[in-house]
Amino acid sequence: MKGERTKPGQILQLKLSDLVNKEIAIKIHSEVLNCDVWFCGTEKIASLVKEEDPQAVIYSIKELIKLLELEPDVEEIRAIHNIKAIFPSSKIIVDD
Repeated sequence: MKGERTKPGQILQLKLSDLVNKEIAIKIHSEVLNCDVWFCGTEKIASLVKEEDPQAVIYSIKELIKLLELEPDVEEIRAIHNIKAIFPSSKIIVDD
């Protein structure tokens, strides 16, 4: 996958809607999880990331919003991430 690369330590100002509208994928390194995590705006871009990196753990924008709403603690974040790593097609779903 080709795209614009950021420099270490560079912070992007990006709206979540931009990830969807511009079909953007962002890879970040999580200190809490001690690994890289992908945030993908669309299923199409998530599929491209998975093709290039089958081990990638990917969060959709809907999942990211749910995580922000849930405000999980560090251990809960790790548990959620471990499940997504073991079961790549799993999704974060919260009944409203």
